Amino acid sequence: MTIELIISDWEGCVGEPGGGRKPWPIKKMVSLRDALRKLAVPFVLCTGRQFPYVEATIQALDIFSDIPSVAENGVGLYYPKTKEVRLHPAITPDIEKMMDRVRIRAYQIVTFGGTRGYGKEMCISLDPPETLSIEEFHELVIKRLSEFSDAIQISHSRSAVDITPKGINKGSGVEFLSEVSGIELAATVGIGDSQGDLAMLQLVGHPACPANADDEVKRLVEYVSSYRTIDGVLDIIKHYTQECPH
Repeated sequence: MTIELIISDWEGCVGEPGGGRKPWPIKKMVSLRDALRKLAVPFVLCTGRQFPYVEATIQALDIFSDIPSVAENGVGLYYPKTKEVRLHPAITPDIEKMMDRVRIRAYQIVTFGGTRGYGKEMCISLDPPETLSIEEFHELVIKRLSEFSDAIQISHSRSAVDITPKGINKGSGVEFLSEVSGIELAATVGIGDSQGDLAMLQLVGHPACPANADDEVKRLVEYVSSYRTIDGVLDIIKHYTQECPH
């Protein structure tokens, strides 16, 4: 088995689930950083987080690779060595204008409860109010934005509902990553834990998840770690490369 790249979600994998309401697991991140420094295979992120958050995470993990990470659920790529941001080629000026209209309508939803995510270029993220589960809030957002149903897609992680242009998701993000890096997806390991990761996990050659992953994810992947979150990531790396001691 030849593995040329490891792609990991952030929240629920490297970071704890909680939508930014929990601190980074600093000690465990140091262990992951030290392990990745010895790893011959590049490690990158595929996350719904905004580009500055991806930059900070790359600095924390010291993964300054020539290979970019995927940000904002496939909206674009972030190159850590040059700080370049490349939006997905499907995002045209007309798409940007359309998403501005969607953003106005989406932010009206959270005036009734919940919060909005700040600092994102194109993806719109909404956190549910305490009175609704993420699944209930997801259905509410779909209903409230039905006028844009032909132009957008709406997914959710464990903590937020994410709105992107139609055809833009973590799957299209890793396809773009594969195109610019020259690494075939068949030679990649993908690590995810929630519904928003399914589009990516369906495309990588070797999908895997930590023990805390949703049941839908566990049914899809070829390897389920017996460890949760960052310990699961370390275990998955060891399983596929034998280079990363747990």
